This record gives sequence, C-alpha cells and structure tokens, in this order.
Amino acid sequence: MTAQPSISRTAVFALLAWTTAVAATLASMIIYGGAAGATQTPPTSWPTASIISRDTTKPTLLVFLHPECPCTRATLDNLEPMITDFSVSTFVIYPGNFQLSQPAQNSDLGSCRRELLRWQTLPNVTLVSDNENQEAERFRALTSGYCLLFDTAGKLRFSGGVTVSRGHHGANSGLASLRSILSEQGLTDATYPVFGCPLQQIPCDPPPSDITNRQTMLLDDREGHFHA
Repeated sequence: MTAQPSISRTAVFALLAWTTAVAATLASMIIYGGAAGATQTPPTSWPTASIISRDTTKPTLLVFLHPECPCTRATLDNLEPMITDFSVSTFVIYPGNFQLSQPAQNSDLGSCRRELLRWQTLPNVTLVSDNENQEAERFRALTSGYCLLFDTAGKLRFSGGVTVSRGHHGANSGLASLRSILSEQGLTDATYPVFGCPLQQIPCDPPPSDITNRQTMLLDDREGHFHA
C-alpha cells in the first residue's frame, strides 16, 4: 500500500484561521451594511429659524449628506431619477466645516464628491453648506443620507433614508414611499431607516470590505506583488 501524505498540524491550523477570518469579515460586512444610523424625531413642520427658503409652489426635499461618507454616491444615484421625474425643490446639505472641491484623485470618495458637485447643475437643486451644523440641528439630522420631504404648506411628509443598506443602489421601500407621496398615490406620510455614517464624523469609517482590501494590498506589496 502506498502511504498517503499527511497534512501537517500547522497547515490545518492555518486553514482554520483563514476560514475563521473570512467568515468573520463576511459577518462584519453584513452587520455593518445592515446597521441603521442614529435618528431623532424630526420636526413635523418646517422650522421657522431655518435659513433655507422652502418652496411654497412645490414639495421641498432636504438631503443631509457627508461628502466623505462611502454611502453618499448610492443615495444620490437612487434619488436622481426621482427628482427628475417629479417637480420637487431639492436642497443637499453638507457639513460647513468641509470644503467641497473637485477631487484630484479618482477614488470611491472622490467619486462621491464629483457626483455631489455635479448635482449643482441639476434643475431645482441647491447645495447648502451648513455652517456650525445649524440646519442639521434644526431638522434633527444625525446620519448621512437622511432625507426629509415637506409639502407646500410646510408639513413633514417623509423622513428617513433611500437605500436598503449602506451603499446599496437600487429599489427599496424608502424610495418607493417617497415616490408614492410625490405622485399622490395614497400615502399620507412615511418613515424609513437611514443607512450611513454619522453626519458630523470626519473622516467616516470605511466599510469592513475596504479595511480587508487595504490589509491584503499591504501584505501583497510586502511579497513583491503589484496591483493594477
């Protein structure tokens, strides 16, 4: 009989450690992606102290975003078809201590900033620099991606996010509720969880997948590998 090669105990332990690490990373990604951000009860009517000029001829949509939140692009992508389909006055509000400028490098966060700057060219869209976070406090916004829709009388009709999880593009109940209200299909008001980074946190924490990718790149570079 031919002896079968034995697997060393070290190799078994290494395989188990790798499997555990992969499982832990996947679990952390699922937990991170599905963890809703902090919210407060929003004002039921437009705050009189707000310096934003509410539109009295069409609904007004407020979108609170952090330009360095990795989930910003998904929120903008999900919202753009809606604000194109409906007559709505949109204000995108970002922290005033952040200088919004054209990014020099092409990256995920650079893509978010470029998309936010592009929104300045869209009809009925205004970017608002929130000095000293006054508007975020008035509207009780805590998480990037938080949206508030007010009708022409200044009554709150919708509050929450428009992604089903962090950085998730595509259809979801929050976006569907917002569309239903704007199209006057029966919904009187609605709420939905918001998934994103804390609005005032700089810089935002990257998703677990980004952390894992950076660690892998560092290890590969030490071994003399190159990345495209």
